[in-house]
Amino acid sequence: MFELSVPWWEFIVRGAVVYVCLLVMLRMTGTRQVGQLARSI
Repeated sequence: MFELSVPWWEFIVRGAVVYVCLLVMLRMTGTRQVGQLARSI
């Protein structure tokens, strides 16, 4: 039915890399916002 041009494991690896990058970015921006809120109070 579906003919994939890339191996199935590459989708899993790419998904995991994107997930980790988003998680790290959200953690970094979250700590910056919390730090800015703590300073402003």
